[in-house]
Amino acid sequence: MRRKSVCICILIFSVLFCLPAAAAPYRSYTYDSYGNAVTIPDVYEPALILNGQDMGVQTMGTPTDLFVSQSGDIYILDSGPGRILVLDGNYKAKSIIDHFTLNGEDSPITDASGLFVDNQNRIFVADTGNRRVIRTGTDGVITAVIDKPESAYFNESVEFLPEKLVIDRAGNLYVKCRNIYQGAVLFDKELGFEGFFGSEKVVTTAKALSDFFWKQFMTEEQKDAMADYVPTEITNFDIADDGFIFSISPGQNIPWQNMKTEMDGIRRLNPKATDTTVNKMSKSAYQSMAQDARRLNFIDLTYDENGFLNIIDDQKGRIYHFDRNLQLIAAFGSLGDYDGTFLGPVAIDMCGEDLLVLDSKKATVTVFRLTDMGRAVHQAVGFYNQGNYEEAIEPWQRVLEHNPNYELAYIGIGSALYNRQEHQSAMEYFLKGRDSERYSDAYKEYRIISMRSNFVYIFAGLIAVFAAVMLVRYILRKRRRGIVLTSGLQSRDISRYKLAFYTVLHPGGGFDELHYRRKNSLRMSILYFAALVLMGAFEQQFIGPQINMRDPNSVNLTGVFFSRLIILFLFVLSNWALSALADGKATFIDIWIITLYSLQPYIYCGFLRVLVSNFIIKEEAAYLQFIMIVGILWSLTMLLSGIMIFHEYELGKTILSLIITLIGMLLIIFLVFLLYSLFQQLTSTIMTLMNEISFRVRMG
Repeated sequence: MRRKSVCICILIFSVLFCLPAAAAPYRSYTYDSYGNAVTIPDVYEPALILNGQDMGVQTMGTPTDLFVSQSGDIYILDSGPGRILVLDGNYKAKSIIDHFTLNGEDSPITDASGLFVDNQNRIFVADTGNRRVIRTGTDGVITAVIDKPESAYFNESVEFLPEKLVIDRAGNLYVKCRNIYQGAVLFDKELGFEGFFGSEKVVTTAKALSDFFWKQFMTEEQKDAMADYVPTEITNFDIADDGFIFSISPGQNIPWQNMKTEMDGIRRLNPKATDTTVNKMSKSAYQSMAQDARRLNFIDLTYDENGFLNIIDDQKGRIYHFDRNLQLIAAFGSLGDYDGTFLGPVAIDMCGEDLLVLDSKKATVTVFRLTDMGRAVHQAVGFYNQGNYEEAIEPWQRVLEHNPNYELAYIGIGSALYNRQEHQSAMEYFLKGRDSERYSDAYKEYRIISMRSNFVYIFAGLIAVFAAVMLVRYILRKRRRGIVLTSGLQSRDISRYKLAFYTVLHPGGGFDELHYRRKNSLRMSILYFAALVLMGAFEQQFIGPQINMRDPNSVNLTGVFFSRLIILFLFVLSNWALSALADGKATFIDIWIITLYSLQPYIYCGFLRVLVSNFIIKEEAAYLQFIMIVGILWSLTMLLSGIMIFHEYELGKTILSLIITLIGMLLIIFLVFLLYSLFQQLTSTIMTLMNEISFRVRMG
């Protein structure tokens, strides 16, 4: 019995302690087309955490850079002791370069911050502390030194402080220097100074224009006290196999806040330093990523041979994993003491499929490896970017097995179906992938085929609709004969409900009847307001997916209701207040009814726009704008007529009153915000006084 109990305890212990650990101490995520952060299975997971002893070099001091050569060797710049560690593909030390000589004399490196190894295995080091760039070999013999260039730009006040460097296929050397805003310092293959490469452009903003204007009237001392608008310096860069250089540059910090005005810049520069970045993320997804990344600080990037870009930040230890079109595949990583997290990430590079991250504070190299999900994504994206959509179907399906909500997979399968001419099925996948442009392309082909195969039925339906319209017009015309209006035409009377619709086609006569016979209906105006709110909800919910794919969860009927109510109330209030000063005859209720009656064309065109949007393609979206322009102009015409009749104004005075009404709306908004600000200040002052009194009472 005791033996049986012991066996059971051993079995339970084995089950509990042999369960696999969590793959990563963080969550991986991406952004959907609506801009929502969506958790996804890990694309990369930490496989190895290597310290100096694991590499066979006892310990590392202060590593500052990492580079993987074309031969597969890993070079680690250990700035503290001033040495370079060379590892093989198994992450074991091959050699240590800790003694540097120049012309037979010792020439140690100091506070070095960057290195690059060319295709001849020559090592270039940004020897920041010594204000130079050196070229050396694995024997530590320095064969070339680049000091401060002799140039008019590099005068006595400008220091040469190289930090990062890359070399292109032609042997040109690009050096990122501290406090140099003209771009990377460019040297030819003979290491002669050529100029600068890839300067960031200064963005013209309203504040920059304002400062430029005021500087024209300032003294030199006042000008010096103002901010200078200069290009941002490059943070880091990497060079792709095709010779294009990927660079990152910092966004502008917001004073006293731990964030920036915008996400750090990412550029893909051709040999002429022209930015050729292609960003195929949806607008909402990119905006959400950029908004979140305002709190990050990109410090290094690496572009691998398969076309994937990885960027790491040192504020939250986050890694952004993009494809070659800057489509975010996954974001992962975190700061912390756990394996797979970082304390001071400084460099990132690829070694085959392994992703290496150098941590300066931990003095470790973290090796990330693709998960099954990540490998499937890489394989599918590789096929997809090459245009091999058929081959990409199988790995995309494997991706969906790991994550049924991964939008890129649906888009990839939809592209393959589109190439097969299976347009209706492609539309379903593009809809799941929330890609409105590709959905529009598939719908265009599907519409052509459907119209060809159903032409007879479509033509017959159009004839039937035309006949029905003509019949309705005939009946309505017959019923309208002899209607008595204030103009004196003989007929039977017309109800106030029918008169509301009558004003759409006959604004003058309709509003005349409403005014002089008092047939305006508050109930009808409330009904039109409800229709206006409903139209806003329809625009958010039922607009054609080929025009705009909206998040169904973002429909906010309360927001639609109050936004329209506030605008209407401000207009009516402003016009009523003006009429009191300008001898207007309409009451507040009259103006409310006039405004809602006048919005009928806008409402009808809004519903028509939603309906038509489901039958056109993206290139035909101008028709939707035309419909709304017609509705707006028609409503303005009605509003002008109604205001003129009810207030008993002339045309010129009516137009002027509407302009002043809009100005009055802005003035009311300004006063509301002013009162709100004063109320906040008053509340803050009262709370301060109460705290002061409470403090003195306690002290007394």
